[in-house]
Amino acid sequence: MEDVESPIQDWLTLLDALERSELSHRERARVLEAVLRHTEELNILGLAAVRFQGRAQEAMRLLRTVFNEVSLSPYTRFVDNVSFFQFDLVRLSGLTLDALADFHGELLRRVCRHLTAYDLITFHHGGANYPDGLLLEKLLLDCAAIIHLDPRIFAGANDHSRRRRRALRQACVLHRRYGNHLVPDSPTSPGENARVLPAPHGRVPTEQLLQPHRRQRRLFTDR
Repeated sequence: MEDVESPIQDWLTLLDALERSELSHRERARVLEAVLRHTEELNILGLAAVRFQGRAQEAMRLLRTVFNEVSLSPYTRFVDNVSFFQFDLVRLSGLTLDALADFHGELLRRVCRHLTAYDLITFHHGGANYPDGLLLEKLLLDCAAIIHLDPRIFAGANDHSRRRRRALRQACVLHRRYGNHLVPDSPTSPGENARVLPAPHGRVPTEQLLQPHRRQRRLFTDR
């Protein structure tokens, strides 16, 4: 008889839970998010991609649900892990670069709309909580990798290519706008900063939250 009360001890067991027929789409998305959020082993992401062999589009639908509801604060390896997982889907599970570019374009447009309506100066605790900015940069870097692999994906005259280019233009405008913008050492908010978080997450000095001129980090200067 299966033990359903004991905690899950390894990632393979958690990956197996993705195949449970009784789980709804949203529940499966939460399982996939748990794998992507907490693992630090890249081989797990490759294994997860293999689990979607022939079902890469299903994995992308789950990721869309994840990003519809995800919280990026505190900022962890989650976004980087999603990127590794998606490129593993291309390499191991038959996901097309066109589908990956469409996903990135859709997410970029949503992030751009959000950062236009709620900018990093007036909102987001005066720019102290900026995970959307970090997500924007990572998505741009991934798009650059896709362009390197196949420039035609963004250069076509069809509607899909035009939407992808539109997403890139909007993202590049915001990337330039917020370049060199002073931010705290880590994205956080007064409430988030008061929490006791496990290592390596530490508290940001309070003055960085309340006094922008005391901040040392600048956005988009690492690359």
